[in-house]
Amino acid sequence: MPAAAAAAAAAAYTPFQTELRDTGASGHRPRGETHIIPRSNTLRRKSLSRPDAHLHHNRPSPLLRTHTTRSTRRILAGPIATDEPPIEAWEAWNLFARASTCCIPAMCLNCCNIKGKGTQQAWREKVTLCLLFALLSTAVMFFLVGLNPLMCPASARIEFAPTTGPGTVIVQGSVYSLQGAAPDVFAALRNAKPGDDATDLFAAPPHPACAGLDLNNFPFAREDVGPSCQRTQSCLDMSSLKLLTKLNDGTKVNPLASLDWSKLDANKFVYKDQLIDLTPYFVLTPNPLNRVDTLFRYLQRDHVKDATHAIRTQRDLGSSDAARQCLEQKFFAGRIAEDSVPCIFALMISIIVAIVVLSVMFARFAMAIMFDWFVSHRLAQTPQDPATRKAWGGSATSLVPKNSVGGGGILQNMQQTMHAEGGGYESDSSGANLQQVARMNNKKGGGGGVSTMDVESIGLDLYTILLVTCYSEGEASLRTTIESLAATDYPDSRKMLFIIADGNVTGKGNAKSTPDLLLGMIELDAAFGTEPKPYSYIAVASGSKGHNMARVYIGHYVTTTSAGKTQRVPTILVVKCGTPEEATDAKPGNRGKRDSQLILMHWLQRVLLADRMTPLDFDLFRKSTHLMGVTPDHFEIVLMVDADTKVAHDSVRLMVNAMHNDDRIMGLCGETRISNKTQSWVTTIQVFEYYISHHLGKAFESVFGGVTCLPGCFCMYRIKSRKANGDWVPILCNPDVVETYSTNEVETLQ
Repeated sequence: MPAAAAAAAAAAYTPFQTELRDTGASGHRPRGETHIIPRSNTLRRKSLSRPDAHLHHNRPSPLLRTHTTRSTRRILAGPIATDEPPIEAWEAWNLFARASTCCIPAMCLNCCNIKGKGTQQAWREKVTLCLLFALLSTAVMFFLVGLNPLMCPASARIEFAPTTGPGTVIVQGSVYSLQGAAPDVFAALRNAKPGDDATDLFAAPPHPACAGLDLNNFPFAREDVGPSCQRTQSCLDMSSLKLLTKLNDGTKVNPLASLDWSKLDANKFVYKDQLIDLTPYFVLTPNPLNRVDTLFRYLQRDHVKDATHAIRTQRDLGSSDAARQCLEQKFFAGRIAEDSVPCIFALMISIIVAIVVLSVMFARFAMAIMFDWFVSHRLAQTPQDPATRKAWGGSATSLVPKNSVGGGGILQNMQQTMHAEGGGYESDSSGANLQQVARMNNKKGGGGGVSTMDVESIGLDLYTILLVTCYSEGEASLRTTIESLAATDYPDSRKMLFIIADGNVTGKGNAKSTPDLLLGMIELDAAFGTEPKPYSYIAVASGSKGHNMARVYIGHYVTTTSAGKTQRVPTILVVKCGTPEEATDAKPGNRGKRDSQLILMHWLQRVLLADRMTPLDFDLFRKSTHLMGVTPDHFEIVLMVDADTKVAHDSVRLMVNAMHNDDRIMGLCGETRISNKTQSWVTTIQVFEYYISHHLGKAFESVFGGVTCLPGCFCMYRIKSRKANGDWVPILCNPDVVETYSTNEVETLQ
């Protein structure tokens, strides 16, 4: 960026406020008009950003096509109004939000100081979002916990009689109690264990389905196939046995015996839902007799547990309903223990939902652990010395390559000296080159002079801006933040504190205003005096607030480390003082944090793209160059910190290392911790929230290179990215990024 004289800046922007749109008496721009107030001086003369660009006709083309970037005039003037009214997006969503909160009329919202259609609609949408989140959470909990009791209640479950209770035996598939049994029965079963099958001791009941069957085809239907006591005429009378239909606590149960699949032996199988025991048949017929018998041998040999399909598809049994009924009546041994279809379905749904939820949680946890153990340390380690390798894939080049975006580069076009207020530099009418500027700067003692550096000379210590946005913080908070930034183990010559005071505001409990507190912490540079002139810029606001003014103070923040070493950190203080018309307001110059950040972003954009500057931009340019000894296009990194944040001693070094090691990183952040975690229960639970958000959420997203949100209190961005062949690509100062972030006409309500 050429360092033009203050006179050139005044000529290009005289008067500055004439570049503002005509907003009318009410402060609002009339719809359908794009009226620019005529300027008193319409001659461009020498460009502020390219004073002698007309002399360089053979300049190489910029990396990006210049016609793709929007005009700076349009950016300064604000968005152009159109005749078409804004389209209301998500109309269905707006109706849904109103329907979801229909029980809360506008009258109630007015009573709660929520007034205005836009504000009320925003409140309804937020409440609707909370309701949707609660509904989704409830749905997940319902599938995990509530679905099974709903579809499979205890009343619908079949409770079979327990076969493991004392004094119980199984006879012909039912459970009986020995309590009150006849003496002979009790004597015969006194050694029986709970749940033993005593069917062989009692006579079998008649089986009507077996009568009339062809015994040659169905030998299992013979009368001698049954309990062994029938062949010896020694069967006991089971009339004294009591069918177990009720437990001791009064619970009613099904007296049928129930066996698990794991307890089926080779002689037992399941047909439909009934348990069939062919032990008596295999005792009398040890050898196969026919096709049906061959099927039974196959079921016994292969230990087939579910024989439903095999029996139904066998030629003889499959064609005879009576034969299958006879098999069920004659060899019935109980029921298999299984749930109903609704119970199984509910269990499957719960298992699937649990697997999905646990899989997502495990995947996020595993990825976070992988990033923490294997990736983060490699990112933060000290990178290879660029002097031992070609950083650009070729020979060492100037920091501002001639093919940089914007064309020509700042230093190649720089033909005028810098002008300072109150005993600084005077303009050189003959036009001094860069070396003359540097020599003049050294002679007058105004800093280290302006120099050019190649990439290898920069090394590992990238030029970094430490941005601190302030509003109404107290002196302790301000000093803690600035002190921690100044004390970081990063060279003072490669970092610059860029402090912005958002208006002339006095915080609660403060004896002085925030700008006065900050000025008391900085050792001002005498070369520019103690009362700099305020310069205008376009603020992120509407109406008359769109014009704002700011003063630029420069100096050093001096601190002494614990080892006794004195550090002098170059510091720029921008005080948004406001226009003379708002001098009597409660908060003159206050435009918000986003406006403070855009002061820096707009400045860097115009510096790197060699675009036209505002008076404030040019004042920042010449003062930062005087302060750092290099032009501001040397800066590659910016760290944004809130005024109530204390950074770690090695934070800047580790974050810059990560930027070095992976040139694809556009932004990163460190872990945010709560200093007053024991102050209240809210701060206590925030400790958990912040820790999970950083170590689980952001670590998981970092594996895929797409962190969705960086905390505004402590984050670092890449201003521009190095590319091959000496090219640069703007990142944070990209015109699309800056213009989108500076948009003030927001159609969304949130």
